[in-house]
Amino acid sequence: MNVVAYIVSAAAIFVMAVNLVLIIMLLVRYQGKGKVLGRLRLLLALIAFFFLGYVASPFLVAMGLPDIWLVILVFSVFFFGALYVLITLAVLRKIFSLLKLLTDKH
Repeated sequence: MNVVAYIVSAAAIFVMAVNLVLIIMLLVRYQGKGKVLGRLRLLLALIAFFFLGYVASPFLVAMGLPDIWLVILVFSVFFFGALYVLITLAVLRKIFSLLKLLTDKH
């Protein structure tokens, strides 16, 4: 069963690495100021946090971290994942309102 957990962990690390590269490319392409870019920078910080957590977690499990710390780690991921979704929805809401503003002008 541990092999399956490590395979899933490796897949999650890979996906988060791709996400990290994508958000960095997006921020490099669209430099400037504003609420959307500020929130994208916050998303970058959360993605980096998740990536580091995903990389560290298999090592923590292999080292035999006490169960209470693993539970705290899981619930921390849940909390920061919920925060990530909240920020993503705020960014989308802002983008859609800007798009509506642009289409209403024409």
